[in-house]
Amino acid sequence: MREAMTEAMPFEILEMERDFESKKQSIGYGDAIDELIEVALPDNIKQKIQKGELKLDTEGVDKGLSINKRNCLMCQSGFIREKLFSETCDLIFKSVRRVLDQSDFRIQTVVLVGGFAESKIVQDNISRQIKEKFPGVQVTVPTSPFHAVLKGAVLFGHDMMIFKSRIMKKTYGVATNMVFDSTIHEPSKKWKNKEDGRSYCKDIFDVHVSRGESVMLQNKQPSKSYNPLRTTQTTMVIPLYEYPERVLSNHDVIYTTDDRCTHIGNINVDIKGNKEGRKRTVIVTMIFGGTQLHVTSFDESTKVEKDAIIEFRHDTKGMPDQHGT
Repeated sequence: MREAMTEAMPFEILEMERDFESKKQSIGYGDAIDELIEVALPDNIKQKIQKGELKLDTEGVDKGLSINKRNCLMCQSGFIREKLFSETCDLIFKSVRRVLDQSDFRIQTVVLVGGFAESKIVQDNISRQIKEKFPGVQVTVPTSPFHAVLKGAVLFGHDMMIFKSRIMKKTYGVATNMVFDSTIHEPSKKWKNKEDGRSYCKDIFDVHVSRGESVMLQNKQPSKSYNPLRTTQTTMVIPLYEYPERVLSNHDVIYTTDDRCTHIGNINVDIKGNKEGRKRTVIVTMIFGGTQLHVTSFDESTKVEKDAIIEFRHDTKGMPDQHGT
């Protein structure tokens, strides 16, 4: 039947989907009566069934589907609950459970929104599973779950600042070098700069904002300063990284070579004509918008501030040691 459906007119398919969507919403998760739900089929499908050119393959569906005398598709409500929705509801709950388990905050309410949340089956199934595993969490469903998403999208489109802040899902920072400290740094990360004779620790993950922090949208985060490693350096490449865990402070030494660190881009700062050598300072600032991360760099020598374009990349091998300290 699936191949034959491709011959139906688009509006017929749409009508069939709408018919099924409206009827499945009336089916509850714990209904004791296993009723039959009738779904109208496109005319060309009905004609082929009537002529015997097409029949319904019910193998493996426990006779949950059938064709009646009017050549309409009949679905048992129990089949819809157990076969069509069970696996999907389980996947939804797994996603919700992962958030509830890993959240750094005490979540008290889960809100079900979207067209799928209009189904009584979904509401009852998800509510039951959450109540069993998280008794203290309430589940609520708006009067019109579909319109909740639509209205939110429209409002966000008209005014991105309708959301004043966001909770960071990851930790963001840059790769840098620090003066080597044998009490906290790994010996394998130690290297000596021949220009100043000092020993540095490479691959330090310098945190700008940590997972779980609430940041005001479009507001600049605390800035950090970086300097070139070499007097003749004409470009500063400041690698930008993200880290999935919360970092309480920069005293928790994390290296960008950690498997959990992901290199997401570079901040390239032109420092041609550098007359200040290693004393030249570049200030890096992160700004979080509604859906994007912006990074600016300010060269104190030239007084020039630039927006950095972040090109996502994951290969950190062969990175030149021309970033900073």
